[in-house]
Amino acid sequence: MVLRIFMARHGFSEGNDNPENYALRGDPNVELMELGWQQAIRLGQFTGDYLEKHPSPDANGPQLLTSTHMRTRQTSVGVIAGAGGAIKLEKVKASPFLTEQDFGIFSHLHSPQMRAEHYPLEAAFYEAARDKSPYHAKPLLGESPADTQVRVSGLCGTLMRDYQQGQNDHFLVTHGVTLRTFAMAFLHIDPYYYKDFRNPENCSLYLIEETGPRKYSFKQIFNGETGQAVDIDLGKKLQMRKAWMPPLPARFKNTIT
Repeated sequence: MVLRIFMARHGFSEGNDNPENYALRGDPNVELMELGWQQAIRLGQFTGDYLEKHPSPDANGPQLLTSTHMRTRQTSVGVIAGAGGAIKLEKVKASPFLTEQDFGIFSHLHSPQMRAEHYPLEAAFYEAARDKSPYHAKPLLGESPADTQVRVSGLCGTLMRDYQQGQNDHFLVTHGVTLRTFAMAFLHIDPYYYKDFRNPENCSLYLIEETGPRKYSFKQIFNGETGQAVDIDLGKKLQMRKAWMPPLPARFKNTIT
């Protein structure tokens, strides 16, 4: 049997439409816009077709794990509806591992302008840190992408345990940074390449698939904004399992015997 991990970002949300909605509703309560629902159903239709062509070995289909936020729960509902029975509601679980990056004091202020207005000093330090190293930049009382990766990496063991117990297909519905850092944790992608892994489009679908013992492919297979199937090899682009190392300074090359 082969392990497959499908990963999707939530559909277009009220927060994507207007960042002020994070403050008005609270980040976990932000809902999908009409476009987001349409994207989720379309993603479900693609997923159903994909599973028909590449059947799940699991008797009851994939296990779906969703972030606890409202927009991911709603996206999951749309995916299940669009998939036409390929994903069963009784195989859905909500996972705190998959929640959005915690933006701390900026949790309800997602636009740089709003952050600068309410917390000018903190916003200035955060933007400066993001400019130098976005992977390590941490908002006050929140998480950096590095912290998010440490948190979401706990899901890797859960999925491998379920795989060993016979669950081959997993479908994760989550958020952009969380999707990126989960993939990096599972595939041992050097954080150096985080900057090259752009944030997924709403309702885009990625697939980690086992190709051999401790070997995996990593591709984007659906673009949620265009509604088109794609075949983008991210494993090669992100140098899976290869660490970036700086060169040895030339002045030392002739001193080593």
